[in-house]
Amino acid sequence: MSSDYLKQLVDHAEQGGVDFDLVMIDSPPVLGLADALLIGNRTHATLFVVACNETRRSPLRARMSACYRQEAISLVSS
Repeated sequence: MSSDYLKQLVDHAEQGGVDFDLVMIDSPPVLGLADALLIGNRTHATLFVVACNETRRSPLRARMSACYRQEAISLVSS
């Protein structure tokens, strides 16, 4: 995930290289692996989807704080 390929992909999309208004990159669960945080460092926004009554607040807050550089952070509970 930290390879130059992801950076090139995001740069290409930002420069108008794709015909979409929005590109979403799915990742593994953020609470278990670092991949999601690495992807988040290359994107403009993060969408967290959390399981109601199952996701612990403290680790979630820590992961959301790690995304402070992004323009938008959203939370959806399921």
